[in-house]
Amino acid sequence: NGSAGVLAELLAKAAEQGGPISPRTAVHALGVVKTAAALRGAGQVEKEDLIDLQFLPGLEEFAETIREELDAAYERAAAEGRLRAIERQLDELRSGWESPIKAIQAAKRLEALADEASGITVPDSLTERRKSLREQINAAVEAAKTSAYDQVRA
Repeated sequence: NGSAGVLAELLAKAAEQGGPISPRTAVHALGVVKTAAALRGAGQVEKEDLIDLQFLPGLEEFAETIREELDAAYERAAAEGRLRAIERQLDELRSGWESPIKAIQAAKRLEALADEASGITVPDSLTERRKSLREQINAAVEAAKTSAYDQVRA
């Protein structure tokens, strides 16, 4: 569910703020969050399970900011997931323009996708990716319109 990436990001952030995090500590961290999930009776690690990282040696100082870091990490993961979904939709809409009508329909769907991409709130680290995605979508809209126009002229 994306918690492994969030855990890796938290450990990297902890290492930046303090001393290095050893591979053994990282393995223990994974064990701690999996155990916390099991104690809750869950099959997957959730956000609240990562709070238990405060009990690991080397992460005591980091424990104060761990909830804020967790929220930021989950926000980044959610935004990245939304961007990936839009990228998949873009890939699907880039083909199948055999007729002018299908090309116009694709252009309309792509315009709606561009609006959706513009409305996604992303952290600073993903703004360039969102901008690039919007540019790709706008280029696909123009290509679909040009395809429809060329097919009508022929």
